[in-house]
Amino acid sequence: ISSKKDVAVFRLSYYDWNIPQSALGQVDQRIEDVFVNIGRFNVIGMSYRLSSNDITSFIDKLRELKQSNAVVPQSFSLGKEAFTEADLNRIIGSFVIVVPVLTSYALTYEQSTGYTAELDTSFTFISGESLNAIAHFSIRTIGVGPTPIEATRDAASAIPRQLIYEIRSVPEFQLRTGVI
Repeated sequence: ISSKKDVAVFRLSYYDWNIPQSALGQVDQRIEDVFVNIGRFNVIGMSYRLSSNDITSFIDKLRELKQSNAVVPQSFSLGKEAFTEADLNRIIGSFVIVVPVLTSYALTYEQSTGYTAELDTSFTFISGESLNAIAHFSIRTIGVGPTPIEATRDAASAIPRQLIYEIRSVPEFQLRTGVI
């Protein structure tokens, strides 16, 4: 018998790209929904966004706090984010930490088809216990629509299907059953 474990899911980092805010919120929600729909996890939706350059520093800082049993500071800044003590404790206590980063965003227009949006999203999965990266993969999605927002939303809607497929290859998310 297993109990539900916590999964901390960060918001999609997009600092290097100009992506419509309404589409960005949809991407965040769709990523979070994937973990909610698995049903075996308590999903902790974090309001923070980490850039790809900040992930290693973030892991190092968490590892330092966890190994030294130091008192977690009331606030801690990293990149463009300032973490609270409560959120750091929730992150450190999580089974898995998921950090999505938008690595590429392209929007093109053709008279015959309208707008085409391409999203490349990188996912880093970090073990809450060892604070080591346990998986890293990228997902590329393409969407088409009459407006830039609709094309981006269409590309975002394809993320969950590919994310579920990739999650199935991560050992921490695979079901292990036995016969007693």
